[in-house]
Amino acid sequence: MEENTSRKPDQSVDLTKAVIESLKAQGFNQSEIAELYNVSRQAVSWHMRTYGGEKSPRQIVNEAWPWKTVAGHDKATAYRRLRDHGEFMQTGGGGMSEDKLDRLKKWWKKLRKENLVVEFDPSPPGRLLPAGPPRSTNAATARCY
Repeated sequence: MEENTSRKPDQSVDLTKAVIESLKAQGFNQSEIAELYNVSRQAVSWHMRTYGGEKSPRQIVNEAWPWKTVAGHDKATAYRRLRDHGEFMQTGGGGMSEDKLDRLKKWWKKLRKENLVVEFDPSPPGRLLPAGPPRSTNAATARCY
C-alpha cells in the first residue's frame, strides 16, 4: 500500500470491530488494516468473527468451499482461480484488484478456449483437464463459466 497519510487512521485507538468496519467503509481491506495496526490479517479476521462483524467475500467463499483442502492445495493455480471465481460471484468483482480480475478473466478464457474443467483430487492439487467424466472416484469437477 502506498503511504498516504490522509488515509492513515489514529493508531492510538485500539483495533476493534467498529474501527475495522469504519476502515473497510473507507476502502481498506483486511490486509491493509492489519499492516496499519501491526497485526496479522488473521487477527483482523478474528476480531470480525468473534465480535459478529460482517464477513468478507473471501470468508463467505471459504465457508461454501465444497472440498476438504489441506496446506499445499492453496498454492495451486486452479485453487486460487476457483477461490477468486467464488469471490467474483459473491461481489461481481467489487473490491477485487485489477490484477486479480485480469488473471481470473484470462483463466476463464483458457477454460472456454481449451474446453477445460477443473478436477479436484485430494491427493494432487487441482488440475486442468479436458472436459469429460472425472478421472478418479475421489475427484470432483467444477465448471466456472
